[in-house]
Amino acid sequence: MKKMLGVLLLLPVLLSQAQTITIEEIRQQYAAAIGSSQAADQFLTLFTNKVISDPLLLGYKGAAQALIAKHSWNPYTKLDYVKLANATFGDAVKAAPANGEIRFLRFSVQYYVPSFLGQSGNLQEDKAVIIQQLPELKKTMTAAEVKEICDFLLQTHLCTAAEETQLKSNLP
Repeated sequence: MKKMLGVLLLLPVLLSQAQTITIEEIRQQYAAAIGSSQAADQFLTLFTNKVISDPLLLGYKGAAQALIAKHSWNPYTKLDYVKLANATFGDAVKAAPANGEIRFLRFSVQYYVPSFLGQSGNLQEDKAVIIQQLPELKKTMTAAEVKEICDFLLQTHLCTAAEETQLKSNLP
């Protein structure tokens, strides 16, 4: 009986460990969620009802919330999720202000949010941190992921000539 009780007490711990997901898998699910409402819903469930202490995971939670806004047809739902995502991004940036990946997630969301909503105020700040952190991003991300970041920043036309040169020199 004691063995059975011990197994039952350990079961939640074992199940939570079995559900551990790597950052590479999160990045893949994020990419899939950009183009699919169903994938966005599934992506958000990774973060629902969980206490998240890792700033990068908190950043991806903000991205998941933003993707719900992107795929929603209801303008009120869109606005609610954009505000929620911005608050979550704010917490993630506060916890890790120099994390280029978190800054890129927030930048990419804010770039697409209409400016009249007042939810796009960190573009210049985030761009500067992303560019500064490119050497660190190269250590934690694949060459293809870093290239996507550089290409995205270049396509926004928000970079100065010096920033464009710096981005191009960091392309893998």
